[in-house]
Amino acid sequence: MNRRFLIISLLAVLWMPMQAQEILTGIEYNASIQRLRRGVVKNPMQKNSRVVNKLKLPFTDDFSKHLFFPDPMLWQDSAAFINTDYAVEAPSTGVATLDAIDAFGAIYPEAGAFAFPADYFTSQPIRLDSLFVPSSRSLKRSDSLYISFYYQPQGTGSAPARNDSLILQFHSPREIDTIILDGKTIVLPVWRNVWSSLGMSLDTFRVRYNTAFRQVLVPIEDSARYYKDGFQFRFRNYASLANNILPSWQSNGCQWNIDYVYLNTGRSLYDTVHKDVAFAGRAQSMLQYYEAMPYSHYRANFVKEMQDTLTMYISNLDTSTFNISYHYDVTRDFGIPVHTYNGGSYFILPFASDGYSNHPPFARPPVDFLYPIGSQQKVFFKTVHYLTTDPNLEVKSNDTLSFTQVFSNYFAYDDGTAEAGYGLNPSGAKLAYGFTLTRDDSLRAVQMFFNQSRTGSNLQYFTLTVWNDFYGKPGDVMFEKKSVKAEFTDSLNKFQTFSLDTLLFIDDVKYPGRIFYIGWHQTTDDNLNVGFDRYNDARQHTFYNTSGEWFQSNFRGALMIRPVVGLANPLGIDQPDAAQNLFELYPNPASDVVNIDIPPSCQNAERSGKLRIVIRDITNRTTFNQPYSHQVDVGSFSQGLYLVSLINEQSHEQFFRKLLVTR
Repeated sequence: MNRRFLIISLLAVLWMPMQAQEILTGIEYNASIQRLRRGVVKNPMQKNSRVVNKLKLPFTDDFSKHLFFPDPMLWQDSAAFINTDYAVEAPSTGVATLDAIDAFGAIYPEAGAFAFPADYFTSQPIRLDSLFVPSSRSLKRSDSLYISFYYQPQGTGSAPARNDSLILQFHSPREIDTIILDGKTIVLPVWRNVWSSLGMSLDTFRVRYNTAFRQVLVPIEDSARYYKDGFQFRFRNYASLANNILPSWQSNGCQWNIDYVYLNTGRSLYDTVHKDVAFAGRAQSMLQYYEAMPYSHYRANFVKEMQDTLTMYISNLDTSTFNISYHYDVTRDFGIPVHTYNGGSYFILPFASDGYSNHPPFARPPVDFLYPIGSQQKVFFKTVHYLTTDPNLEVKSNDTLSFTQVFSNYFAYDDGTAEAGYGLNPSGAKLAYGFTLTRDDSLRAVQMFFNQSRTGSNLQYFTLTVWNDFYGKPGDVMFEKKSVKAEFTDSLNKFQTFSLDTLLFIDDVKYPGRIFYIGWHQTTDDNLNVGFDRYNDARQHTFYNTSGEWFQSNFRGALMIRPVVGLANPLGIDQPDAAQNLFELYPNPASDVVNIDIPPSCQNAERSGKLRIVIRDITNRTTFNQPYSHQVDVGSFSQGLYLVSLINEQSHEQFFRKLLVTR
């Protein structure tokens, strides 16, 4: 009876993925690293492949200076992924993530269901034979040498299994092994384990240690072995993959985040503080609903599209308070600032006792401006946040954060980086992802990002589908494109573009509220492994259907699926002459009558009565909506700023100008 029970239990576990509805998996390939290896992104390791001069104490790295690969002046290899995506409540911005993906962005070939040695993260050689400040002398045990670091399992990624582990190792330059391989003598360094942690979920970690990141201090007391010229330390992890029946569900399942590595003398087990004030986390978009959106849709509802405030995380890692000032600048197309916010100065309390700063001008800075409105299709606005801190603090690179706001021809809830993969089963399952337009427009394509897999088993056929809205859920099917196949792409934006066979005009008649859903109807049990951004949350817009009824997703995050609207793609196709799309508005400011001269591209629409003028106030209330006429009487308008839209109802294009009404 017991044996029969065990067999039934085993079969239930093996078939669990087949019976599930929606599942998140880890990623098998790191697209950012692969782009870097292909030369799309600059790799700092390439120009520092030779051995650098040996380092001297102190050794400090909080991973805020470099992205993708470690700082080559401090680290010898590049398997760790430096990022701002995987950490949860980090001490400072930027972490080093170890997982089951190698330095080339792919899962290790020997990866499997049992723990195997995965990433290595090795320091450059360090001079532990001597101290050089204030004068040169030999290092002694009485100098009290410690290494400290923060670590976290899982973060926003996948939790390490209980048989996985994170290990810290030391190497003395005099300890080597030799082996004979194919008649050649190979010299290998000897590494000794000095600390380790078994795998667990972040929830379990929080309960056990009452923190999201735990700081570890390890003394280096064996002076005879380690106080040498050329000492090294390294982190390594043992990882394992989920063991599922279908290859398309097998994935990376082991992430560890490391932050603020510090090696120095004069320390103790109670030396848990750092003289540093830092940004933690990431800079946010100033848009309220989207990470990116078309500029024309921002113009149509620019007041409501902006957030009221941002959320900034600032930590003081010392036990003393520091008087810090904070401000941010906004620039357009990387030019001169178009707006500056000054949060003033404030004494930041210690993170250990008070957490991140809750001073409102710092923690919740207002978005007290609007992005300037223009007629371009593609515009960049870069926001840079600055902390002005004590010049004697340990790290300066964590005093600056930046975010580039993209206005192009697509809507995106995601930030472009996949921390996981999303999939459905069984065959026949449906996924719908909701978007809301601020004005009538044409849906011309859908972009999707598919995580790569070793076997390509997620490259399956599906039916690309568009729905309208029915009381907050997907309604009628408005478009289907069958036999669409998932593919991997090496393009710069990493998304695969599926052009629609015909343009879908999204208006308030066929699509109530101008709400539409894009997604798929599945034709196999396989995991399509669509990129899933766990930093942003679009769960309220994500619906799945495996039984004839739509349900909201159970997973917090954003699918990497984007609708493309409007004109041809400004990322790769020549744009029409901007001068042809401008219209003249004069006088401006105006107090009674304003004259409107149309551009050449609108003359046919004007002759056929298909040209319209819509004027909205700063609250987005429509104050004028009539067929085009050369003059418009604004004498009854209240004093203030208005947005004038010239709408070509033949081509569905819109052109905009700001109008100031005075008295």
